[in-house]
Amino acid sequence: MLQVSQDSGRTWGEAEELNFRNDIVSFTILKLVDGKLLWMIEDNQSSLSAVSGLKPDTIFFACRAWLGSWRSDLSGIDWEQGGLVQVPNSMGSQGVGEPQVCQLSDGRLYAIFRMAIVLPSQHAPGYPFSKALQCF
Repeated sequence: MLQVSQDSGRTWGEAEELNFRNDIVSFTILKLVDGKLLWMIEDNQSSLSAVSGLKPDTIFFACRAWLGSWRSDLSGIDWEQGGLVQVPNSMGSQGVGEPQVCQLSDGRLYAIFRMAIVLPSQHAPGYPFSKALQCF
């Protein structure tokens, strides 16, 4: 649910349900240079996990961008689904999460994500890092 205030929190508009799925973790909303809002969320897509079905509390995160535009009367924000950032389950044991994004002076977005590691084995080199970077 999301509510907005036009008077610095003295009064609030109607609560609006967001269509972001049920199993998400939300992070900071960023105001972009063009006035739109960027909201990166973690979305638990447990069915993508290598251990899906083997344990009841499986987590495997992917991060999705949502772009928001203020309505002309400022009564709320209309959201459109943006891109998805994910890794294959062979690359990260719990996917990719904890997105942090900033906008560079040239307009590009710089994002950093936490990624749970996959340790090396005799059959694979592993991926012993914990941050994934993206600039777009």
